[in-house]
Amino acid sequence: MALLSMATDLTTRQTVWVSRNVVKGRPQLNSHRDDNVGRSLAAAGVDGLPAFELAGLLTDYVGKQG
Repeated sequence: MALLSMATDLTTRQTVWVSRNVVKGRPQLNSHRDDNVGRSLAAAGVDGLPAFELAGLLTDYVGKQG
């Protein structure tokens, strides 16, 4: 089970969602982690998922066509 928390991207000030795997005890996936994963996400400019990207992981909705 993943716990999704609302956060704010420190660079863009955009509201984003970050996840934490509570079943396996894994830390949040964001650029503020002090490990290789955090440094990699920071280098890629990833600080969480915007709501539309998070929704895209869960559905194939592509919006109104035409």
